[in-house]
Amino acid sequence: MDDGLAVRVLPAAAEIPDLHEAVKERTKKLDPKQLGLIVEQSKHPIFAQAGVEAYCASKSWDSANTNYSLAIEPVLANLTEVQIKRILNASVKESADLRGSHSFNNFCRYIYENEKLPKPEIVSSLTDQGMGHLATQLESSPDEIPF
Repeated sequence: MDDGLAVRVLPAAAEIPDLHEAVKERTKKLDPKQLGLIVEQSKHPIFAQAGVEAYCASKSWDSANTNYSLAIEPVLANLTEVQIKRILNASVKESADLRGSHSFNNFCRYIYENEKLPKPEIVSSLTDQGMGHLATQLESSPDEIPF
């Protein structure tokens, strides 16, 4: 099916367990804007995972910020611990160009303030990846965070 039809059909198809694999495969072919349209309609875990995949594959700050705003930000509250850890470590483990992007700073602030992982674990992970400056900013007063 064409992308326009896919955006309309995939959210309903994701509700049918026998179609999950087909939905996952078709979702991989969508561009960030189309994926974002689906995420607006459905918070189904298949689409949250597709957003994580896209974000962790970002090779520029621009693509990282686009993928985040369209496909991650709408499902932030629904991300699993595994997905959060994957994003947190994607700069090192997957060569994603997240470090320094506004979206990654916002992601870190969200998971820190909402304690999606233990705060010491977030700080330790960032510090171990050479982003101690970001960890320090997170630990300071929220009014002092410059991002």
